[in-house]
Amino acid sequence: MENTTDFIRYPTLKGAQSVSGIWFPTQWFNSKQRRRLLIQYYFLGCEIYQFEKGDLLTFPSERMLYCERLEGWPLIYQNGLLCSTKLPKTNSQQLPQADLLLIIGNHISTYYFNDAVNVDPSLWVDLDGYQLLETKSYTINDTYDVLPDLIIESKSMTQIFDDKIPSPSPKLIEFIEQKKQNKKNVEQQISKQNIKFKPCSQRRESRIWLLCIAIFSILFLFSSIVTQNENLFFELEDNAYALKIVLVFIAFLVFIFIKFKSIIELLKLIKGIKQSVISDKIVVKSSAYFAKKLDDNPQNNKANYAQIANNTHSMTYRVNSLVRSQSTVNGGKLDEMMSIKDGIANIVPIVNPSNDIPERRKNHNRKPSRWRKYLSLFSIVSKLSHLIAFQQGNYIETMMKKFEQGNLEDALRYAIPLGADSDSKGQAFGVPKPRNKLSLSESVYGNSSSINLDEKLYQHLQSLYRQSFEKLAKENKVEQAVFVLVELLNNLQEGLEFLEERKLYKQAMELAIARDADPEYIVKLCCLANDWHKAIMIARRDNIFANAILILEKTNQQLANKLRLEWTNTLAEKAEWLAAIDTIWPLTQYRHLAEKWFNYVDPLNPKAIVKRFILKPDDALDKLEDSLSIIKNTPSYYQKRLDIAQEIIAQQHVENLKSLLCVLINHIVLDAVTYPNTLTKFDIARLIAFTQDQSIRVDIPISSLASLKLVRPCPLFECTTLQHISCPEVGHRAIYSMVVLTDDRYLLALGQAGMIIVDRTGKQLTHFMIAADKLIISDNKMQVLALAKCGDYYRIHKIDLSTKKTLDLGIIKFQHCHEEFDGINWTIINNNYIEVIDISSKLSVVWRVDLSPNQIEQIARNESDELYLTLTPNNEFEEFHYSRSNRYLTHRGNIDIEPGVNKIAISKKQGVLFFKYDKASQRILFKPRNYRFYQYKEIPLNLSQEQFDTMGILSIDCLAILQVKRLNELGSDIYFYHYLSNSFKMVIDWHSSDPFSIFCSMNECCLFDKQGRGLHINVNENKVTLLSI
Repeated sequence: MENTTDFIRYPTLKGAQSVSGIWFPTQWFNSKQRRRLLIQYYFLGCEIYQFEKGDLLTFPSERMLYCERLEGWPLIYQNGLLCSTKLPKTNSQQLPQADLLLIIGNHISTYYFNDAVNVDPSLWVDLDGYQLLETKSYTINDTYDVLPDLIIESKSMTQIFDDKIPSPSPKLIEFIEQKKQNKKNVEQQISKQNIKFKPCSQRRESRIWLLCIAIFSILFLFSSIVTQNENLFFELEDNAYALKIVLVFIAFLVFIFIKFKSIIELLKLIKGIKQSVISDKIVVKSSAYFAKKLDDNPQNNKANYAQIANNTHSMTYRVNSLVRSQSTVNGGKLDEMMSIKDGIANIVPIVNPSNDIPERRKNHNRKPSRWRKYLSLFSIVSKLSHLIAFQQGNYIETMMKKFEQGNLEDALRYAIPLGADSDSKGQAFGVPKPRNKLSLSESVYGNSSSINLDEKLYQHLQSLYRQSFEKLAKENKVEQAVFVLVELLNNLQEGLEFLEERKLYKQAMELAIARDADPEYIVKLCCLANDWHKAIMIARRDNIFANAILILEKTNQQLANKLRLEWTNTLAEKAEWLAAIDTIWPLTQYRHLAEKWFNYVDPLNPKAIVKRFILKPDDALDKLEDSLSIIKNTPSYYQKRLDIAQEIIAQQHVENLKSLLCVLINHIVLDAVTYPNTLTKFDIARLIAFTQDQSIRVDIPISSLASLKLVRPCPLFECTTLQHISCPEVGHRAIYSMVVLTDDRYLLALGQAGMIIVDRTGKQLTHFMIAADKLIISDNKMQVLALAKCGDYYRIHKIDLSTKKTLDLGIIKFQHCHEEFDGINWTIINNNYIEVIDISSKLSVVWRVDLSPNQIEQIARNESDELYLTLTPNNEFEEFHYSRSNRYLTHRGNIDIEPGVNKIAISKKQGVLFFKYDKASQRILFKPRNYRFYQYKEIPLNLSQEQFDTMGILSIDCLAILQVKRLNELGSDIYFYHYLSNSFKMVIDWHSSDPFSIFCSMNECCLFDKQGRGLHINVNENKVTLLSI
């Protein structure tokens, strides 16, 4: 349909616009050109419509594009239709109802999707020249903008005990209201009582006497001067101004004297606090009532206190809500205090706080609040500490009276929890108030401050709480008894055991999760409560299957066997077949799985060969006859023979390995003196003795081993000569990513051409028809994640290299990721969140932490920790170290950048590395941050300022890899710098103008580019492999 109109002032789009589609008219492009452009601009979710006068490409959502740079005609979505220009709002009602509106001059052309042909672009691809294999369907089912959390519901304390703890009584509410009305009278009474308890020490009396003596001496001196000069008095009397001067001078002398003494006393106090001679804590001491109660029955007290005689104590209470104080106490000696953890001491893990596992408590102490320390010091100097201690003591006295009167309900509302091994914000200056409801603290005393007690008073409180618990337990008041154990005595383990004894497994499980108990014990309680989903998730997250099974075996062997079976399945998912075989072997009814998993392992794997001889010695020699023959008769398999020897030496019971040793012992001894290895002469002698074969002892007498000269391996960083390596020749296929597998094999990502496994000569062994731009390898090198980038998203496939099975995990969005994972959990960086993803069958987040407002700049991963280098809003660097095992924050610290430092890099083993450029010498100065007294070293390499600015820096082991571009010619030089010896160990000449990539693991480094070149360096073995694909 065409109309004629003249109301369009600007019929085309210009500049950056939110484009929703592109029109390719037949007048501009022929059919081949249109098809090429459609493929060029096509991405996931687009639709193609072919009309008579052109082809239309529609986007699934608007994209910000520059109209002048597009080869087609940009379209925007306006007023419910695609349009080639912006329409005036006043004339929008005049437009016809259509799907596409094109304006050419003063002509309007309208099109309808029903008149077009919807084209599938996949039909344009000719696959006749490609080898197609039968594979699973790779239809995209899951696209994640935000990954779902792997949820473990954590109920509140009220839900755990079903509101069985009673609400406050009317008498208590009336009492609280009365206390509020009589607040002024109470304060007056406290101030009067405080006078009676005011100490008057000899030091204070001596200070007063010294002041009196000084004033008297000044007055006596002044009177003697007056008597000697009688005219002076009359002169002063006549001159009032001079008299004032004299009096002000005398007052000034007195003030200086008092100030001087106060400063001296304050300095002595500060020195005593630093030397731990004097405490800076306000201590609640025993009043007359306390002393009477503590001395009433010393024998009973001694018996009750025997179990805690070596504890240090202090008392803390929550200060975030003084109106409904849920108080906490830890007891302490006069000069010591154990504190309570604050809720957020540093950046802490957050995993859907409403219904997931609560945040773990920190395993490091939190420093007390500085202002509280200074205020406490001021109160001690000014004697306000006596008033504070008296008010806190009065509250404790009221609480103790209620316990002794037998009114447990009201007494427990006044009770202050005892704390231990926790952090605190510092000294408390207020007075706790009775809680409105008996409930367990959700945050484990977060945001708490301390009330300090002497040891006897603390022990008496602990005895009262213990007696209350025993009384409640005898009356079968389980909820109140657990409240006393967990909240007041701060004994979570005993509280969980108390619930477990009464077979309240579900309540115990929920309480353990909420209070972040030991994960092994949580898994045990989940199994007892028949909640296997939570048990498996926690065990997988913290890798604590073995410890949990040991705990369960003591009480319930059936549940322990079931958990062992789940552990086996988890190991099988990670392709750790030998570990899975070890785990399943005690369950005789499942040993058939072990035989199945043996078939997944490489038949030439040394560990698998030794494992089969140990577990199945009867048929091992027959089943492995071919494998042993290959290993024995192939000279290049010397490393496999040496690995078998190492595995045998590591075993405690070698009776079943005699036949294996007899087959290989001669070749092992020959390999030990021919190839680099770590065997010792004592190891070789043990191997010969293990065979118990007299003929072998005759052929290789032990006495002859003394003259053997064993070959020792020489890592790259121990080499004394500089190695020069040239990059490989140009290949025919672009390499997007490269990782190292076992047995001198490599996995290469070829983009849309899939992935291939090649040997050290470049020969293709296996081909996977899965698009991949980036590879993430597991620690055991048996699994890999293939990432194909599509805009800001990545499509992820998981490939098991032992079984050749693949799994489509969906599409997710992230910015950075670790290039290695443990087989189950993989860490990504998404919008400044560190997210640990469970990739077993479906992507889900098991742990998350937000480092905002810091921006993550660099990441690294070693055997124990994950390292993150971040940039603060103040442009300062800060590093975070998280443990891989339990995800605790093990270290957090600011990085002080010295003047002149131009580059910093993060190393997997050495932490942060500093580099700066010296213009005078045109050399690089280097220093590792971990070495505190390490001076900057001058790297023996001359560079220009431009080369230093464009230099790339990586790290592997104790080597720094410097990528330096050449100035006047094509290519780059890659230097392997050993900073401990301040020397270069290897230089790689990469004579190509095309960019290249480097992947570094713990002791291996791969270099590759899109010209088919690949280079592998094994740092430990000092081996270099060149590939051309």
